[in-house]
Amino acid sequence: MDRQKKNKHDDYSRSPGALPPLSSGRGASSFDAAGPQFRAMKIDSFKTPGIRSQYDPSSSKPVVGVSSGKKSKNPYGSSVSSYSPSEGNNKPLSPDFKPISVQQTWENPQLRPIPSYYPLECSNRVLDLDDVELDEITSNLSDAFRILSIQAKYLENPAGAALLTPELVEMHLYLWKRGDNQVCVEVQRRGGDSVTFHRYARHILEAASGDFDGGEYKDYSDSRYLKAAEKLLRTELSKSEKELEESLMAIEFAAGLLKKDRLDARMLGMESLCILTDPRKTCLSTAMLVCRAVILGNNQDEQHLSFTEIHEFVLNIVQKRFMIDEDSLKKDMIVDYDSDDEDFFNSEDQDTDGEIPPEYQNAMNNFVNYGLKILSNAWEVMTTFDSFDTEPEQTDHSQSLSIGILVDNFRQSSFNVTNEDILKTLFKEVSRAETRAHNACLAGKCLKILCSLSEHVSSDAGKIFGYETAIRAARIGKSTNARLEKECGELAQVLSG
Repeated sequence: MDRQKKNKHDDYSRSPGALPPLSSGRGASSFDAAGPQFRAMKIDSFKTPGIRSQYDPSSSKPVVGVSSGKKSKNPYGSSVSSYSPSEGNNKPLSPDFKPISVQQTWENPQLRPIPSYYPLECSNRVLDLDDVELDEITSNLSDAFRILSIQAKYLENPAGAALLTPELVEMHLYLWKRGDNQVCVEVQRRGGDSVTFHRYARHILEAASGDFDGGEYKDYSDSRYLKAAEKLLRTELSKSEKELEESLMAIEFAAGLLKKDRLDARMLGMESLCILTDPRKTCLSTAMLVCRAVILGNNQDEQHLSFTEIHEFVLNIVQKRFMIDEDSLKKDMIVDYDSDDEDFFNSEDQDTDGEIPPEYQNAMNNFVNYGLKILSNAWEVMTTFDSFDTEPEQTDHSQSLSIGILVDNFRQSSFNVTNEDILKTLFKEVSRAETRAHNACLAGKCLKILCSLSEHVSSDAGKIFGYETAIRAARIGKSTNARLEKECGELAQVLSG
């Protein structure tokens, strides 16, 4: 499963290589949809340095934050003064953006015959070139990848693609020549959940034959579906002692996994937190309690050691890519690991130490993605169900103010734990949208919520060229990833307002 990356400086502009050795398998948007005219454009021509920042350094007006220096009692802990990372040793980010360079589809795919004795996967579809042209097949597939928010690495000879879904399911797609006038489209699972793989494989094969309707596809991870189900979810609320005890037990179990001395156990702990912070997969009362642990590290006035441990672990992963006892975890790992499989989605823009085992690097990439997903889930729940003890129609100004204070408290708490500004960390992830589209999408979702709740955070985002970064990521998403386009496009709208 763990593979050594072949070239540290590989990027989307590299000449396409070959897929790994064959195997039988292991294991709607806020912008207009990109049409043929957009696909024909040279995306390298997009350059964002020309966009002016929304921040005006000549302005002498003080920044107006959500909270004041006065202390007040609120359900999210004591209020704090408006937090400003610029008071420390943090320096503004440079607006030195690189030109956007991503591959949107195949340029000249070369088909090859199916090898003899090759065990073809059941997830395949044979298409007759008399009915559909090869260009139409490849165009349908690349459009489906964008709509499904699948990150793709296109390979020309032999024709294929390495795919990565938002759920970190890794797939390989092959285009085989069959007979004189047929094409076989095959999808293999290389890692991740098998049920999720089959759902995506069905959509991909439907797209290849022209049966996939992108207009009918619904991305249920969108917050509006969660908001629409708010009343239904509230009917399931129960404040009994038994349910509270079960929720606390789930939190303690997840925290216990994060303290294990095995990397796979800690990975399972992060996956558990992803589920426990998502009310689509767990009961709302449990999700609210876990979200408090992630964001605040406590449950109102109650102190739980597990809450603090989860809070600090997630922040250290997201901001510093660090675990306290990581040396003991890397002790028995092989540094010079050789593999025939290439890791197409290992981030190329991160500083890596040659002494770090590839197994640990790959695991840490997954940890960071899970950490960003946990944070985005937590903020989505806390803002969607901010009036937790009342009906949706009874949300008042004081509750909105409390949520705003929560943003400042979280930002200060994250700085206390990691000595780094969470705002800069999230924008750094957004700036990596070309190589880490799924991380950029999750970071953009977090930033959209934080900036919409706090004028002070929105102002600080302008100082570090957050608007330009969001616009750049949205343009990348417009051609390759609908979910990235939506989240970063809405982030740019919040920052421009």
